[in-house]
Amino acid sequence: MISTILLSLTVFVPLWGPTDVTSPTRGERGLGVFVPLLGVAEVPTPPSALERKIIARALKCVRMRKPADPLFLLQLLRIEAQYGVPPELRGMVLAAACSESGFNPRAEGDRHLDKRRAPKAIGLLQQWPWFERAYRFDRRDPIAATHAWLQHIRNHLEPTRRRCGRHLRGERLWVKAWVHAVRAPKPGGRCDQTPKHYIRLQRWRRDWR
Repeated sequence: MISTILLSLTVFVPLWGPTDVTSPTRGERGLGVFVPLLGVAEVPTPPSALERKIIARALKCVRMRKPADPLFLLQLLRIEAQYGVPPELRGMVLAAACSESGFNPRAEGDRHLDKRRAPKAIGLLQQWPWFERAYRFDRRDPIAATHAWLQHIRNHLEPTRRRCGRHLRGERLWVKAWVHAVRAPKPGGRCDQTPKHYIRLQRWRRDWR
């Protein structure tokens, strides 16, 4: 089964697996073989044609400092289905993770906002401490971080519908909830805005279509 998944991706898989998402050093980037990987229980079936296209585009993320593992990206991508993400927004997690950390679950950011220069934003999706307290997860765990991020957006669906229009459905509703979820509250709401992650996703979507 694992070999089927690897061949179906039709991309080069490095030696590290989705449960160990550290990347090799610069001198090791050329090393890699098709080998059985641990921790792939979350992706028991081969990727669909659309999933292969999304992952192929994500692997071109300009913010990556080191290569990402395609199987790790597939794990993240498949979490979206558990939260009812509309088909038009497939890949939203990967677009956000590309923008925020270049798929680095150990990324640290927003030091300039802390007097002690300690990082405020941690992990794959650069979540702040309040996020970790609210959803009780480890920001350095990319799978848990993805679940919390999607849950947070889903929690904004009904409040966003009440604020921005009962007529909103599907992609439009999710995009409005997305921007309300990832940006600070604003008097009057953010019904006329879209998140930067969505703009990146739109560019990617044009490529795989």
